[in-house]
Amino acid sequence: ARAVRRNGKVPAVIYGDKQPPLAIALTYKDIYYKIHGGGFLTTIATIDVDGKKIQVLPKDFQLDPVKDFPVHVDFLRIGKDTEV
Repeated sequence: ARAVRRNGKVPAVIYGDKQPPLAIALTYKDIYYKIHGGGFLTTIATIDVDGKKIQVLPKDFQLDPVKDFPVHVDFLRIGKDTEV
C-alpha cells in the first residue's frame, strides 16, 4: 500500500457479491475530489478494472489525520440482484 501511495495513487479494495476481494489503485486526484465534493458514500459508481466494468458503492474511506488526504477506500460490489 505504501508503494502505491508513493506513485500518486490511493489503494482500494472491492469486496462483496460472493466474490473474492479485489485490490485496486485509484488516481489520487480523482478520488480526492469525489470524497471532498460531497455525496461520495451515497453514490453508485462504475469502476473499470482490466476492461471489466464493476458497479460499486463506496463503503468506507480513511483520511490522513493531519493533511486530510485519502489513504484508503473500501468499495462494496453491487451485483445484478443486489438491493440498495
